[in-house]
Amino acid sequence: MATTTESSLLSDLQTSDDSKGIHSLVSDYLHPISTLANSKKKKPDQAAVRSLAKQFLSFLSKSFPIIYKRIYIQNPNQQQHASLSYFFETYRLCITCLEFVSSQLAGGAHLVQIQRLKLVYCLQSWGRYDEAESEALRVLERLRGEVKSKGKFVPGIDIAGGDSKFGSIVVEAVASVVKSVAMGHCKDSGKYERVLALLEQVRPWCSDPSIASDVECKNSLPCKDKKACLVMYYNTLKFLCQPLAELVNSEKKRILAETEASSDSSSLCIIQDAFYQFCDSFFSLESCASETKREGFDDGEEVLVPSIIVAGFILSTCTKCKIPKSVCYIKQIIGSGRIQSQGLKYVYVSLYNIGVLMYRSKQIKEALKALKLSHRASWTNIQLLREMFIHKKSSADHLSEDVVRDLVTDACTRSAFLLEVLHACGNLKVEKIIVESLENWSALENLFRQLSGPMPLIKQWVKIQCKLHKNKDLEDSAPTLCCMLLSSAEVSKMAICKILEQELLAYQEMTHGYPDFCQRMQIKVINLLLQDAYAIEDSPLLKARMLIRKGRTIRANGIEALKDCIWCLSEAISIMKNFYSETSIAGTPACHQLAAAYCLLALCTQEAEPNSEQLYQDIYAALDLWLSIFIPDSCFVDDEFKMVSGNTLQLLYNVLDLLSVKGYTKLHSSIYKLIIRIYKLNNVELGICVANLWECRRLSHALCVSPVNESFITNLSEHCGGSSKSVDFWMHSLSGSQPGLLGFQQNLTCFFNNFNHGLKNPESDIQSAVSANNVNLVASELIASDPVRSHSLFLAGYLYYDLCERQICRGRLFEGLSYAKEAFRLRSQLFKRKFTFSIEALVEKYNESGEIGEIAQTAINGPKTLQVHRIVASELWSFDSSSSNLCGCYLSPWNVLQCYIESILQVGCINEMIGNGVEAESFLLWGKSISCSQNLPLFEATFSSILGKLYRKKRLWNFAEQELQSAKRILVDSSSHCSCIRCRLMLEANLDQQLESNVDLAVRNTIINGEDVAGNAATQPEAIGARKGRKTKNVSKSVMKEQHVIPERRSSRVTRSRFRSSQNQSTTCTGEAQIEISKHSNGNVASKLSDTCWEKDSSLLGKGSCMEELTSEIACFCNQTKCWHCLPAEIMKSGLLIYFINMKWEYAHRKLLVRILTGTGKCLGYGDQTHEIHEVVWQSISVLVSRNAYTQTCSSAHRTFLLDLIGRETVGDTFAIERAAILYRIGWMTLKGFHSKVARIDCCDLSKVQLSKTVHWLKLAFVLSREVPVLFQKVSRLLSAIYLLSATSEHFALPSCKELSESHWASYFHQASLGTHLNNQFFPSTSGRSNAQRFVDSGDLNGVVSSCAHTETSTLLRLAPGSVNDLEQFVMNFYVGLPGTAIICISLLGHDYTNLLQELLLYPSSIHAWLLLSRLNSKNQPVVLLLPLDSVLEEVSDDAAPNDDNARACQELRQLMNSGKKWHCPWGSTVVDNVAPAFKMILEENFMTSSGCPLEDTKSTRSLWWMVRKKVDHQLGKLLSNLEDSWLGPWRHVLLGDCLDCRSLNTVHKKLVQDLKSKCKMDINESYLKLVLGAAKFDIEEACLSLRCLRKGCYTGKLEHHEQENSQTNGIDDVSALASQLIREAVNELHMEDAICREPIILVLDLEVQMLPWESIPILRQQEVYRMPSVGSISIILERSQRYHELACTNAAAFPLIDPLDAFYLLNPSGDLSSTQAEFENWFRDQNFEGKAGTVPTAEELATALKSHDLYLYFGHGSGEQYLSKDEIQGLEKCAATVLMGCSSGSLRLNGCYVPRGVSLSYIQAGSPVTIANLWEVTDKDIDRFGKAVLNAWLRERMDLVDCSQCNQLVKEFEAMKIKGRKGNSRKKSASSNLTETANSGSSTNACEHRPTVGSFVGRARESCTLPFLNGASPVCYGVPTGIMKKKDL
Repeated sequence: MATTTESSLLSDLQTSDDSKGIHSLVSDYLHPISTLANSKKKKPDQAAVRSLAKQFLSFLSKSFPIIYKRIYIQNPNQQQHASLSYFFETYRLCITCLEFVSSQLAGGAHLVQIQRLKLVYCLQSWGRYDEAESEALRVLERLRGEVKSKGKFVPGIDIAGGDSKFGSIVVEAVASVVKSVAMGHCKDSGKYERVLALLEQVRPWCSDPSIASDVECKNSLPCKDKKACLVMYYNTLKFLCQPLAELVNSEKKRILAETEASSDSSSLCIIQDAFYQFCDSFFSLESCASETKREGFDDGEEVLVPSIIVAGFILSTCTKCKIPKSVCYIKQIIGSGRIQSQGLKYVYVSLYNIGVLMYRSKQIKEALKALKLSHRASWTNIQLLREMFIHKKSSADHLSEDVVRDLVTDACTRSAFLLEVLHACGNLKVEKIIVESLENWSALENLFRQLSGPMPLIKQWVKIQCKLHKNKDLEDSAPTLCCMLLSSAEVSKMAICKILEQELLAYQEMTHGYPDFCQRMQIKVINLLLQDAYAIEDSPLLKARMLIRKGRTIRANGIEALKDCIWCLSEAISIMKNFYSETSIAGTPACHQLAAAYCLLALCTQEAEPNSEQLYQDIYAALDLWLSIFIPDSCFVDDEFKMVSGNTLQLLYNVLDLLSVKGYTKLHSSIYKLIIRIYKLNNVELGICVANLWECRRLSHALCVSPVNESFITNLSEHCGGSSKSVDFWMHSLSGSQPGLLGFQQNLTCFFNNFNHGLKNPESDIQSAVSANNVNLVASELIASDPVRSHSLFLAGYLYYDLCERQICRGRLFEGLSYAKEAFRLRSQLFKRKFTFSIEALVEKYNESGEIGEIAQTAINGPKTLQVHRIVASELWSFDSSSSNLCGCYLSPWNVLQCYIESILQVGCINEMIGNGVEAESFLLWGKSISCSQNLPLFEATFSSILGKLYRKKRLWNFAEQELQSAKRILVDSSSHCSCIRCRLMLEANLDQQLESNVDLAVRNTIINGEDVAGNAATQPEAIGARKGRKTKNVSKSVMKEQHVIPERRSSRVTRSRFRSSQNQSTTCTGEAQIEISKHSNGNVASKLSDTCWEKDSSLLGKGSCMEELTSEIACFCNQTKCWHCLPAEIMKSGLLIYFINMKWEYAHRKLLVRILTGTGKCLGYGDQTHEIHEVVWQSISVLVSRNAYTQTCSSAHRTFLLDLIGRETVGDTFAIERAAILYRIGWMTLKGFHSKVARIDCCDLSKVQLSKTVHWLKLAFVLSREVPVLFQKVSRLLSAIYLLSATSEHFALPSCKELSESHWASYFHQASLGTHLNNQFFPSTSGRSNAQRFVDSGDLNGVVSSCAHTETSTLLRLAPGSVNDLEQFVMNFYVGLPGTAIICISLLGHDYTNLLQELLLYPSSIHAWLLLSRLNSKNQPVVLLLPLDSVLEEVSDDAAPNDDNARACQELRQLMNSGKKWHCPWGSTVVDNVAPAFKMILEENFMTSSGCPLEDTKSTRSLWWMVRKKVDHQLGKLLSNLEDSWLGPWRHVLLGDCLDCRSLNTVHKKLVQDLKSKCKMDINESYLKLVLGAAKFDIEEACLSLRCLRKGCYTGKLEHHEQENSQTNGIDDVSALASQLIREAVNELHMEDAICREPIILVLDLEVQMLPWESIPILRQQEVYRMPSVGSISIILERSQRYHELACTNAAAFPLIDPLDAFYLLNPSGDLSSTQAEFENWFRDQNFEGKAGTVPTAEELATALKSHDLYLYFGHGSGEQYLSKDEIQGLEKCAATVLMGCSSGSLRLNGCYVPRGVSLSYIQAGSPVTIANLWEVTDKDIDRFGKAVLNAWLRERMDLVDCSQCNQLVKEFEAMKIKGRKGNSRKKSASSNLTETANSGSSTNACEHRPTVGSFVGRARESCTLPFLNGASPVCYGVPTGIMKKKDL
């Protein structure tokens, strides 16, 4: 019985929470025993021990369970920590006391250790793992002490004997140590090493089953039977292995990464063996367990056992030990049946992850083992779940079918990876694995109705097959899954069908990488599905679907088997139609499938037979079916419906785009209705619908002016009400897309450029956001990514396209062209993504002049096999498998095709407008070929119409007629298809106008030139092999390119048949045609245009007032006449979309009407019907400025204001070009009627316009037309003529200008009229490639987006300012910027100008043409001459004609040499042919005789040949002499250069000027007077000394036989006798001067006269002469030279410099000019020239040579273009001076109104300072002499370079002028310094401006020729004066 103290203590232990106080009490109570226990006395008194044991043992035995119960708490809270923690000290105290008295107890030592282990359990429950570990180790220490075991942690079993309790305590202690270390997450490696040692030492104890029965722990009781022993043993091992398994699994990545054995392998093997023991115990226990219930197993074992087994597998893989045993354990656990789904999932997930890790670390074999086991576990798990659903459904309620489907998909994915690894290592079990997997899947397929197919597995199988058969050609070499599964009884036929369908889809997805193999396999699979064995016949819809898929597969192979594709679709449609006839109700999917089949059939028909009518019927059928599906207010929208609707949209978009590009709009309303219904039924806002349709530009058809179809607006308003008709609604809908919104705003306000002030509310001003900079910014952002999305390319392309249209309507053609090219570049990329094609071999044949033959140039073949890309075409056929996003934007190939062809048309037409005829023709022919191949009638007719216009301007009348008639036929044949009446009428009216113009001009040209119109069409010249002549051999270049794209589309409104059109009338007009004005403008044309354009919502046209913000003048006019100018502002204020659309139509049809009226006026002009012409002009003015464009009559005041308005400059004028044309017409009429008194009295206000106002209007036209070369040239010529007449006649007097004289104005406008087309070539946006090669290689089309095309170009190259107000300052700056060298501009004015000038000057009709000559430079006042040409230079008689016998022999010789040869005139026909026809005949005879001697080479025939040649040479020399005398007469001296270093001339000139001013009181043009004195050695006639000429430097020539010439002057133009005497005396004083050195001159020749050898007329024979295409091009060459000097850090000279020793030669590359090669090859080598002789270099070599040398020498056939094309030359950044000694190397081939072609121009454009080339055919030896003479002279000049005497003298003069103490001479100092520096600095030496330049030696070299005219006059110098220098490094 317990004492009171003992009872109270035990009670307190049970109830009190004051553990600290209780501990104190217990310590006091046990003090007697604890004192002895803690004493150091070795052997306590046993009697005392027994006494104490009796006293305290009872308390100790009762306190242990109490304290254990109080502190064994899992995760105690904070309060428990605070109140109970001292109980641990109490527990330790009691254990110490018990251990002290344990000797008095039976088995006392074991009891102490058991209590100590219980303390360990308590410490572990509190998380005090370090203390627990220490206590457990203390237990082992005490046990070792008991058995006196040394050297080990664990007592040996051999020493401890067979004590089972002892063994149990050992095992428990070790387990406690392991758990404490594992749970404590200790990072001390020593502890883990100790744990491993403990495990190794405790293994013998665990192997003794007898021990397990005595293990006593917290949750177990002693067991007596064998099963209980196994359970205890199992639990012990589980307790040991669980933390280790967790550790291994958590560190598996690091463990598996160890590919080699490490020092830890032995330790891992120990753990591995522990896992194996656990596995053995588990499986032993399992064999004894009941089949229905396994007793004693914990719930956590579901995952625990698999985790330990997997950990063992990981270790075995790492240690490479006992891997088969690990595999066996995993297989055993998978097949045991005791592990449920959760455990199996753990197994296959873990093993899969292990397999992936090992596969990535290249441990393939080990990875395979893991993946195979994972594969088995995953499918075992699925079979287990299947059994649960079949037999124990109630127990699987927590499992849904969705979970099972996900597990199946997961298993398929894992098995797919296993297949990949098997294939990677060449394992042959792939088929076995996939069959097993598919069998397992099939077993579930019948149980779960919506089980997804084994797609991951099948995809992997297909991928493997593709790789295996990548390089095999056998079609049947790859088995299908069907063939593999036929022998399996576990797979049903329906399952096989499903598997085959998925196999089909898998092959479809792999088509991109393995197209041929996948297409074959798809056909194979589809044929299997179509067999009767698979019960498809029982399901017609399934069979139809398979047929459609078969069609898809066939189409994916290309368009070669389109017929089979169409058959499949037709058969599918037939099956479905029969099915519908047998069933009363057709479901939505079935109906959709039929409609889709119709749609696909239509698209395939378009590709196979574009002109078939069947495609329209199929589209009709598809739309009817879809309209029956998508019924308004439908009450259901399920997932199936959403998929159907999404795919329907994609098909509808394709159909809509196809119909739009073909111009067939009858079905647009139904399609728009369907699209709106689909959006509504899917609960998508219609604003999104609007945005999507606009961004993809599906709201209008091709080439239509209107951006939005009215039928769409109507359909939209039915759902959205009237608000949808407002612009605000549309802008709100597009607000989510900045590019879409900006494009909408820009398109609507394209023609509103001059109305920025029109709205009061700035927030509603649409134009505020559509500046060019903003458009550029948005477009640049769209294409900034890499790669660029297709939709971004599409949007950016339209932004640039519309921006180009804006610039074109304002007359900014070059800026517009830069945007058009950028749009084309972007659309070309997009086109290549959607289409594939090849280009037929492009053969370029060269004629004998080295030029590409004209027919070969124009015969550009279109793309071959143009087809939609396979992948793009296949996307459409997936309508039954996936749904498209309703809110996304989809681009169909037809949409892309439309925008691409539109861009071709845009670029082509702008090039046509600016004169780039060759490039325009290339673009237009390419676009036409594409349009014809796809049967696009709108585009076909448009391209043909513009090509007809182009050929008409090139004077190829037959070609023009063919194209125009072709366009006419297309319009007639497609009248039922082109259903947009407005566009069709516009196109017809434009075409009729073109037809009339072509017939009229062809007849007129025949009358004027006496030519055969039919023979005017160019034919390809035959190749002629020359024995001696430098004619080009035939060279063919064949290029086969694929996947390249072509240029873009037309110019602005003119080429785009956009707006509502006018009538189809034609005006056939010859010279005497009588035409009623009402037939052309007042009648059907105007009325139809009006009626069709403003049919609806046109109330704004009737308003009589405009807004207050307009200027007062316009507002006043609007109040009276309903002005056109205020209309855009009112439309913007209204905010209605239809008004904006109608405004665009109105603009387009007015533009067309002006063009028609212009043609009418021209026809009337031929019959001199002045009144009728004026009526046409009035109507044209009304069209441009009046709101009512069709006013028939109006008051005089109204007309006066119309004239004022048409002549007023308007900012951002949208009719800039049309206004300029009308103003030019008015100016021409004013001059034509200048002397007509009847017209001024009886006719309208147009006959009363003052000349000063006419000039102002023409200046405005000059500014407006500055980028339209043809019109600009006409206006410039007319202005030049007016100013010249003003200076020479009182009748044409104009108000004087303070700063500029009449000669300044006249010469400025004259030079502006020259080279207008060629100037354009120097702009960055138009330079570069210019022929058909651009289509083959479009990569170089890098458009300049952010800057105008005029940037970084010369001021001189800018032909006119931006405003007429700046014109005067612009002209003044022009003269300041001119070079000091004299520039001579020469033009021949013929045809209309001949009559006009005769009428103005009242001359008789004997004048054939007028010679207009201007001389200008920066130093002198211009001189302008207008000289009549009243004689025709016929064939020149030969004074030294041979006798009759020789004459007959020569004639026979000519006939023999003429056989089979034909000369093609490079200029066609010009005014020169009328006034100097002998020149063409001379050149033709030269051509016939320049190819060498006849076949019979005898002495007599050779002598005759020379006789013929010398005769022709004599004729040419005589012709040039006559030309000078007849055309120039006394004015020939104007062509001479200024005198150099002529002091006597300066002295005489200065004295004469003073005398004339002081003595004669004359205002003298000093520059002209000096020019007269400088020509003193020539006879100066009285005409040169006229008063007006001396004063103003202008002269209009008189006819010699004009009897009234002297009487008309009445003394007004006579100089005084004194003045005449003074001038004569000065002339006589200078007449005796020696030969005068002269500066060079630069000829700027009109294209009409450039073929003449002006350099060889007598007065210029020894003059240094250069020729350039325009004054602006001179400035460009000089600026480039200065820039190169600056880059080279040298002082820039006034002219370019070259070193002739820095040369590269190309000598006889064709190999047939042996004499030339022998003449030069060694000589070139002696000079150390680089180059090639007798071989053909690459183009890259020549390009490099031109860039890196100063001089390029070519001695061969033609111009060398056959070796380096003009385009490649023009692309050079720097180019050497060139000498081209081949036939016609400097000849220019004229192209009517377009840019001439010639290699010499290409060299100039590339920056060559000078190019010496031949105007016509030459013979080799003579031209070799010329070439060698020139080169020798250059080299001698280089060697003779010394200090220039003039420079030295000038320096001395400056030095002499220096005065000490005098300031202010800094300029002179700098001048002297500059002269010195120029001569002594930089990379060259001894170069100055006073030494001879390269052109000065050309005239001398002509005399070295045997035929000094026929061969010597052919070479000319293109370029600018170029000096010779000596480089220091040469």
